[in-house]
Parts: sequence; C-alpha cells; structure tokens
Amino acid sequence: MEKQIIIDGKKIKLETNGLVPFIYKKHLERDFFDDVYTLSTGAADIEILYYLTWVFAKTADSELPDLETWFSSFTAFPVRKYINELVSLSVASLSTGEKKEKKHKATEEND
Repeated sequence: MEKQIIIDGKKIKLETNGLVPFIYKKHLERDFFDDVYTLSTGAADIEILYYLTWVFAKTADSELPDLETWFSSFTAFPVRKYINELVSLSVASLSTGEKKEKKHKATEEND
C-alpha cells in the first residue's frame, strides 16, 4: 500500500509491505508491533508517529537518509495532521492477505 503526503512543501511517498517490521527493528531498535499496539490503545505517542513516518518513507525510498538527518531537512513536520494515513498504513502492515489468498485459491479451483 502506498500513500503520498506533503510536508514542508515536499512530496513524501510512504509505503508499507512485509519489510516494514524489519526496517523498524533494524533502524530504531524497537518492536513495530508493540508500537502499533500502543497507538491502537489510544495513546497519542508522537514519537511513534514520527518513527512510523520515517519507516514508511524509508520503505518507499531505500536511499532515504537516517532519521535525524531526514527530519532535520524540514522546517516544520506536523505529524498529527497525517495520523489517518499513518494508521491506515500500519493496519495494512498487519493484514494477513487472507482475502487475496482465498480469492486466488477459488480462482485456481475453478480452472
């Protein structure tokens, strides 16, 4: 799943796929699933929102600089403005793909 947001006049592509939890762990030394769970409990942890933004941007662009360098390139970064996009991408990262698998199996059985 992909989304695009504009922050500080810059277009930012955000992407989620199966690699997201590994990028999160490798670069942030935090557990992606624990942090998404924290957000799902209604805790408005801004730090987690910043982490998610960077990881989704890093997933979309492997050449993205480290977290501190990237964030320092912005004059302002209103992360709360994009909470819906971040939550949507987080949920997509957690989906199992069962619907696709069932649909694919049904198509194979009909062939």
